[in-house]
Amino acid sequence: MSNDKDKGLGDLLKKVVSANTLENLGGLLETAKNTKSDLVTLAKSEFKTYLEKINISKEIDRILDNYDIEVKGTLSFKKKKSATKTTETPDEE
Repeated sequence: MSNDKDKGLGDLLKKVVSANTLENLGGLLETAKNTKSDLVTLAKSEFKTYLEKINISKEIDRILDNYDIEVKGTLSFKKKKSATKTTETPDEE
């Protein structure tokens, strides 16, 4: 008979632990979401504070004084797939 009590008690403990584990897991996930949100908010706030302290005009002047600007680019014309002749040449008049 003590075996039946032990078995019943073991099953009861398993149910309690598994129910608490699911509740704890849900709480843990919620805490992780809140922590992530808090971390992002803190990072945004710190970055905003840092950017507000920068004198943009002074930084641009410093960059232009200390660095050469090099611009590279490519310009190409590609015919459209559905291109139709819409312009007239002088010979067609």
